[in-house]
Amino acid sequence: VDYAKRTCKVSFVTPSDFVSETGLGICGTVNEHKVFIGNEPWLEQNKVTVGDRIRNDLINVQETGQIAVLVGVNDEAVGVIAIHDPIKREAATVINILQAMGINVYMCTGDNRIVALSVAEKIGIPRQNVHAQVTPANKAQLINHLHKQNDANSSSPPVVMFVGDGVNDSPA
Repeated sequence: VDYAKRTCKVSFVTPSDFVSETGLGICGTVNEHKVFIGNEPWLEQNKVTVGDRIRNDLINVQETGQIAVLVGVNDEAVGVIAIHDPIKREAATVINILQAMGINVYMCTGDNRIVALSVAEKIGIPRQNVHAQVTPANKAQLINHLHKQNDANSSSPPVVMFVGDGVNDSPA
């Protein structure tokens, strides 16, 4: 923000009625306009229409493996922000080693399914082991479910390890 103020010579307005919903998005009122920034379920929940042009932009961004964040003003989506979250260089190697050890690897992410499948393909996680658009609370439920599953080769439940990269992962 400081960089933008210095280099772009832009002014910032503090929104009123600010709301933040973990795993979904934010909204607030700016200059008498309701502004929504977040994922598609967040905009749908707030009755913001995503037209064909924006939906096509959204899909194009997601198909590149980038995270797509929608921007809505009042009741209409007006743009897509593309966020590139690079895959760690060693991710595919680590996944391959774990699988060679007989460990089932799953992906559990809040990201859109198209993005999740794109990333999973690049790092070697099978499609059937990808769980996308999972809320923080549902991540914890998935971990509990996996923990309760019985391993066919063992009478004890499997060990489940969860690796997260953000505050949204803390409940799991």
